[in-house]
Amino acid sequence: MADVVVPYTYAQRYHDVLKNSELILIPGENHTYNFSPDYVVEIVSEWLVKYLIKNES
Repeated sequence: MADVVVPYTYAQRYHDVLKNSELILIPGENHTYNFSPDYVVEIVSEWLVKYLIKNES
């Protein structure tokens, strides 16, 4: 991982303690997602759709 602002190990720690969390690490990406913004938008959009459908009822 290439994030020098917040180490990816912090995300792993949160993931370990947060029930039902999802963690997707993007190799080579930095804190502002400069290298793969389209992929990040795709992942977030899919998560939002899944979350909204799940909580719609």
